[in-house]
Amino acid sequence: LTTSEVVAQGIAHFHNAIQLGEKAYDEFYEMQGWSPSCLDFMQHLANRYFNRGIFLLHVKNDHKNPREIEQLGFRDLKIASDMDQEVTSYGQEIGWGSADRAEKRFNVNLVRIRGFNILYDLGYNYDWGVEQLIDDTADIIRTEYNNIDSELFSKMSLAGRMQELEIQLMRYYVIHHDIETSAKVAVRMIIEDERIFTEALRLAMDVLITYSESCAADTEFRDKMVPTLRSYQKVVVDLVNQRRRAAKDDLDSISASITKSNGASSILAAGRDNSQPFSSPTGDESSLFVTMEDF
Repeated sequence: LTTSEVVAQGIAHFHNAIQLGEKAYDEFYEMQGWSPSCLDFMQHLANRYFNRGIFLLHVKNDHKNPREIEQLGFRDLKIASDMDQEVTSYGQEIGWGSADRAEKRFNVNLVRIRGFNILYDLGYNYDWGVEQLIDDTADIIRTEYNNIDSELFSKMSLAGRMQELEIQLMRYYVIHHDIETSAKVAVRMIIEDERIFTEALRLAMDVLITYSESCAADTEFRDKMVPTLRSYQKVVVDLVNQRRRAAKDDLDSISASITKSNGASSILAAGRDNSQPFSSPTGDESSLFVTMEDF
């Protein structure tokens, strides 16, 4: 496939997904009105608009009508933002997902901040209200930490939730050339947290090395810190590679077991037993973490 063909197929798939989402949402709204299920579908639909918006703005230069694609991308992001606000507003009124509403808002905010960081990194200079999203997400963490029944920390600790946000914070400040503030974020997790996601630690090391090499740091500090940070960085990379190899060996073992047994029950059991150590609620590489003992 050519790049233009991939872009065309991607646009078609997103269009189909949004049409199906609109249909499901209309059906639920007709049957239930502003019910929790309806708002769940609305949030899913908002996510589809957001994802398409990011996609369109990312590939616009590979389309024959880049200006039109860019306008459609901005429109999709605006639709997603409006729907996010509606979900929050109506959700508060009807008690939508009251037990896990904070966790849903936290996850949606993270997705939005991550997506906007991608666009900023591509050179877009547009006010999407990211700083407000960051403040709102930090407020969720602070508020929910004082709620003994909060679902936000049922699957992940306070430190883990903070690191999820701080990964995006560091990227945001680096993209906006505020390396000093990004370095302050990096220092917090390294000093305070016993366990650190490898994605967070690797980014923190990159940030601190960049800061140490910059004019903001004096020569003595730079000559002392850069080699130390690079040695830590190597430890992280080695740990990630080691665990990837271990994960691959486990998957190879599962495949061999499935081939021999050729049974559905064995497939399910293998997947259940072996995937858990290498998965996380976010499903990305941040599921791997390191502890100070690793150093």
